[in-house]
Formats: sequence, structure tokens, C-alpha cells
Amino acid sequence: MSRGLLCILMLFFATCAFASGSYSGRTPRPPGSDASQYELGKAIYLGRVATGARVAGASTRAQQQEKLARWQGQLPHTATPPALQDLAGRLTPPQLDALEYDLRVRYKMK
Repeated sequence: MSRGLLCILMLFFATCAFASGSYSGRTPRPPGSDASQYELGKAIYLGRVATGARVAGASTRAQQQEKLARWQGQLPHTATPPALQDLAGRLTPPQLDALEYDLRVRYKMK
């Protein structure tokens, strides 16, 4: 009787340990074709992509500055972001779209 009870208890505690959930520590990866856009945005966010000199005019730079400042304000306090406003005028439209996509997926921004 005690051996059967021991087996039942071991099985119960083993299933409880897996049912409690776990934290993977990895950022979510989008499926399929969005993965390349996500990776580009992540690289820009982490400063791994050289943005080079200013590629945009003053009006485009002002528009990018406004977007980047808004995104900076929406980031959680636990994130340690670079100064996104410094990228204003240095990002091409595809790079800006990729950065926005990365922030939406990683930090669930709207």
C-alpha cells in the first residue's frame, strides 16, 4: 500500500512541477516571413546595424523624431533602450518599419 501511495505522490508532484509554468527568457519570434523584419528591427534597436549619416531631409527627420520619441515613451521602465531619438533622420523607411515591428512584437506596443 505504501509503495503505491508513494508512486502516486511522486507522479502528482512531477506533474505539478511542469504545470506551474516556466519562463523561457527568450523574446517571442514571429513566424515565417516576418522573422527577417523582426531580426532587422532587433539589430537596429541593439545598435548592431550601422545607420550611417543622415539620409533624410529635415521634414522626414522631424517625422521620425516624433515617432521615435513616442515609441521611447511607450517602452516599459524595465527596458534599457538606447536613445531612439538619436536615430531620427538616419533610418530608411524599411528600417523604421522593421524597428516599429520589433518594438510591437517584443514590448507589445500598439
